[in-house]
Amino acid sequence: MATRIYKTPFAATGDKEALATADQPDGKVSLQSGWTPDYELPGDNPNYRPVGRQEMNGIVGEVTEGLGEVQLYGFAKWQAIDGGWPLGANVIRNETVYRSLIANNVSDPASGDPSWAEAMAGRLLAVKTYISSTTYDPTPGAKYARFKGVAPGGGSGGTLATGPGQAAASGAGSAGNHFDFFVMQGLTSMPITIGAAGAAGSSAPGNGGNGGDIVIGSIATIKGGYGGLAGNAQGTFPGLSGACQANAVSTISAVGTFGVLNGLGQTGVRGVVLGIVNILYSSGGNSAWGRGGTLDGAGAGIGGGGVGAGVGQNTPASPGFPGGAGIVVVEEYA
Repeated sequence: MATRIYKTPFAATGDKEALATADQPDGKVSLQSGWTPDYELPGDNPNYRPVGRQEMNGIVGEVTEGLGEVQLYGFAKWQAIDGGWPLGANVIRNETVYRSLIANNVSDPASGDPSWAEAMAGRLLAVKTYISSTTYDPTPGAKYARFKGVAPGGGSGGTLATGPGQAAASGAGSAGNHFDFFVMQGLTSMPITIGAAGAAGSSAPGNGGNGGDIVIGSIATIKGGYGGLAGNAQGTFPGLSGACQANAVSTISAVGTFGVLNGLGQTGVRGVVLGIVNILYSSGGNSAWGRGGTLDGAGAGIGGGGVGAGVGQNTPASPGFPGGAGIVVVEEYA
């Protein structure tokens, strides 16, 4: 015989009595005590209770109704219950399955309360990559999104011209700040602004330009890498020339976000001169997404800082090097 699927509960149209939860002072059947000893007493005992037809219809009807929900939907339908739902409970509400994230959960999952999460959510719908300013529009069906990336890196400073017995080295650019966070509520269209990479410092000399910020709607402002400072001519060795700067801290809203990583870009290296032809070129700060610029000719990678400039004696002024571009990657989930 095939297993019965209780699409219709037992005694659905019959007369039945709801089962009480708490112990009953008169000894009547309840969820907590079950059938009490009164139901086993001799029939002539004044406390004797017969098993009632309506009682039995109510009990079996309640059991088959709950069993039918699980058979048909895989989960119990949500309803308000005494003491709330336990941590990890799965319920179905308006054709959506939710998981309780707290113990004693009395809120309605359909209300959007963060104490519930969609149990079947998480399927990756799309990955979008942005390297220039744009408007982000969620893919239809996307309920959550992960935003990650790195802001543009700072440029390195330029150097002054040097005379006999002098050398100069500028400070390298710092890497842009990196970020990673989930938007769990209120995912909607929003502008994304990606600033420019930090410009190379001039040979005036000038400081390297700061990397532009990344602004994601009203949720986050990710700071670009700071530019390295200009390198002045030094005649005493060893000596420090151009300095570098640590970045400002980014801001990411705590409202509606989850799993926030708010990283600080690596500070560039300061310029050092050891002699009139012996210069320690300062490496650009490495970002979480790309290396900083280096003397071997490699330009700054994604979000990296520009390598510092350096000149020996009797050399014209030199400009610095630019930082790396920023990037935003959005992963969308159902």
